[in-house]
Amino acid sequence: PMAPQLAYERAWGQIDGLGSTSPRAPWAQDDPADSLYRVAREALNRGEYRRAAGTFGEIPTRFSKSRYAADALYWRAFSLYRIGGADDLRSATAALEQQTSQYPQARTQNDAVALATRIMGALAARGDAAAAQALRAQSASNPGSTCDREDQSVRGEALSAIVRADATQALPTLRSVLQRRDECSEPLRVRAVSLLGDFNNGEQSTLMADVVRNDPSANVRANAMEWLVRMQGEQNIAIVEGLLRQSNDAQVQSSALRALASSDAPRARTAVRSVIENNDAPYTLRRDAISRFPSGTRATSDDAAYLRGVYARITEPRLKSAIASSIARTDSEENRLWLMALARNTSEPMDARASALSMMSRSETPVTTIIQLYDTMSERPMRERLVSALGRRDEPAATDKLLDIARTGTDPTLRRMAIGALTRKDDPRTTRLLLEIINK
Repeated sequence: PMAPQLAYERAWGQIDGLGSTSPRAPWAQDDPADSLYRVAREALNRGEYRRAAGTFGEIPTRFSKSRYAADALYWRAFSLYRIGGADDLRSATAALEQQTSQYPQARTQNDAVALATRIMGALAARGDAAAAQALRAQSASNPGSTCDREDQSVRGEALSAIVRADATQALPTLRSVLQRRDECSEPLRVRAVSLLGDFNNGEQSTLMADVVRNDPSANVRANAMEWLVRMQGEQNIAIVEGLLRQSNDAQVQSSALRALASSDAPRARTAVRSVIENNDAPYTLRRDAISRFPSGTRATSDDAAYLRGVYARITEPRLKSAIASSIARTDSEENRLWLMALARNTSEPMDARASALSMMSRSETPVTTIIQLYDTMSERPMRERLVSALGRRDEPAATDKLLDIARTGTDPTLRRMAIGALTRKDDPRTTRLLLEIINK
């Protein structure tokens, strides 16, 4: 499954929170406040928050018409928030109020709303009753708007630390976190799922299955599915397989398919195959099943043989093309021969035939074969694939053929493609050819 930290960070994108934590680069060198902005920005980036707050504050005071003035108030508030004292937080609130009043069109206005919420939360934590009341009112009118992304990230680190440091507290703590259902704790639950996945405990599968079935977040459930199919016991794969077959939710089906496709267990592979062959399944789900089917180093000879066999039973042209592309990703003599036959078969869909040619850029395919196919095929989509393949080959014969296409071809699109491919090759003949074409 996705690396724990990556999955955890991805979850933040779905929670309202602070935007950029660094001011944008100076953009108005002729502005009278440009030098002050540069100094303040450098101070903030170095973590010199007091100095940054003071210098940012000078800009709207001394140069109220400056192009930097509106953003400077936001960054003053941000710097004061980072210091975190009660008086600093109140001064930060005042700076944001000033920005709203004097510069309502400031580009940092959206970030300012999130920062104001975070400041209220910090004041409430310090016993400010008015801030606490305002925070409750905001939460009631707009649930989820008070999620503190930075605070949740700290909680996530604390969760990881306690799991590493105290084995007796690890499982009870993870269980408690995974029982939450609020929006703000979603990133924390993603972290808990990843930590639980590394456990070797009899309760591990039970907890993970509960998350898969009951967590309200699609993101959390998707992560749990990918961990569940990797745990010992066929019953875990059966749970995810059941969701794939029984759910009417496209997102659940997609997450279940992705999880099953990541597993090498026979039952998981069988489940993916059943989607590919199910004519009643949505096209997008079948396409995804084909694209996620084992290929490359993960594919076995049986996997490749299965795809070659199922191709004949598929009637949807787009799925045929997807199968050809998947087969082309696994290099073997059987696959090369099959793809070559498909490319030459004019009764097959054009897109599938073109997809079959994607393997031609590999060195295992003789360049003479590519040239022969170009000369015998008449369809532009096929020839375009072959020109691209010639462009990626280093043999002199590939360059010779591209020079010939660019010089004597009768299709301007293919001639332009050949010229583009030649310019990426270090061959002095290319320059001579270009001059010849220009001066013709």
